[in-house]
Amino acid sequence: MASGRKIRLGAKVRTIPAAKASRFDEIDNTLRELYPGSERDHEYQSAIAAAATYLIDAPKPPTSWAIRSASRGNSASAESVEAWTAELDAILTPHAQHLADARAALDAATAAARALAILATDDGLTESATAQLLGIDRLTVRKWRGKNDRSPAEKQ
Repeated sequence: MASGRKIRLGAKVRTIPAAKASRFDEIDNTLRELYPGSERDHEYQSAIAAAATYLIDAPKPPTSWAIRSASRGNSASAESVEAWTAELDAILTPHAQHLADARAALDAATAAARALAILATDDGLTESATAQLLGIDRLTVRKWRGKNDRSPAEKQ
């Protein structure tokens, strides 16, 4: 009998059930293609940890028949689908909250960078230098300052 696949998740070592090991290998290959190279390793590590946690903790889904039956009003099927959904909710909700928090942090950081870009360029720092210091594209600085690039007809 296969023992499963051990994986380190933070400080803990957990085991992916043997029946789900091939699914883990598939998602691992997909994630390695999505996040190649050392500069994207942090994304890969986060994604593979989430996938492993899902495969370890997620309950077995109801059959497709039960899901269809529940959608048609079968109360017995609906109970099993609702129980499954509730367990998935417990797994997915922390990740959804983390994503919402990250989006809010990104919005705040972008607003701060925009304000700084406007002030710095108003004080005489070039758009190119401002963009380089903030790690953004020069055209983003122009857009933030309310400038439009010339139309193709004006460039001639």
